[in-house]
Amino acid sequence: MLSKFRESHPIWFCLAAAVVFMAFGFALSYLLSFIPYFAGEDMMASQVLVIVMETLTSLLMLLVLRQIHRTELVTRRGSSFKNCLLVSLCPLIMSALSLVVQLSVAAEGGEKLRSAGFIAAYVLSMMMVGVSEELMARAVIAETLLEHFGTDSLKNVWKSTAISALIFGLLHLTNMLSVNSVKGVLIQALAAFTGGILYAAIYYRTGNIWVTVLLHGLNDVVAGLGAGVFTYEESVASGIESLGGADWNVLVLPTIEALAGIYLLRKKKLPQLQQCWTGLVESKEVSEKE
Repeated sequence: MLSKFRESHPIWFCLAAAVVFMAFGFALSYLLSFIPYFAGEDMMASQVLVIVMETLTSLLMLLVLRQIHRTELVTRRGSSFKNCLLVSLCPLIMSALSLVVQLSVAAEGGEKLRSAGFIAAYVLSMMMVGVSEELMARAVIAETLLEHFGTDSLKNVWKSTAISALIFGLLHLTNMLSVNSVKGVLIQALAAFTGGILYAAIYYRTGNIWVTVLLHGLNDVVAGLGAGVFTYEESVASGIESLGGADWNVLVLPTIEALAGIYLLRKKKLPQLQQCWTGLVESKEVSEKE
């Protein structure tokens, strides 16, 4: 039934998948809040809560993939390792530079780092966010859209990219329900849209969902560092709330990400994308030459 809905109404299916993803997350958050361990303000407990929620949400997305007969997406190799590395080089460099700069600032300020256990839990929680959101936004939504529009023309590929990125960005507006910073939420949503363009481009060029999972998780880890998650000794403002006091120029980096996505999906690379994706749709491993 779900598979037929996906085939006959792909865009509505994508919207429904996004709504179910968010509703499931809100429901989990509400139900888990009744457990004493998660009810307090303990920072470690908050990270464990995220890990539990994102793990369960990931399982939900895997169930959706099973229902639409696309479970092979989580095991397929996609294009060559060399291609995956080259395609993801830009976001990897940006994340590394941002991490180095922020660690340097923290070190110069003499700020005390949190415990190794907390940092490990935080990194794991952000990586699980990457898993759940990429399974939803790329494996379910972006995959569905590209199968629907096809790769016959660059215009069709860009339709899939733009719509998937738009849905991903709009989803982040729901944070207005829980965060008291309209500006912070708007900046996050715009950043999610531009990041969605880049991640969709990388997914389409590589066919490997774990490449975008890694990049997404690393990006969230770096964002957490910028919000003071690793260094503040007392309460920590959420990353979104910290954006509320930032200038709009913080969108410079997300804009660069969008431009990188546009570059990856340039006309010259369409034949390679077509060759790669045709093989992937047929559930075959292919090697894409750069």
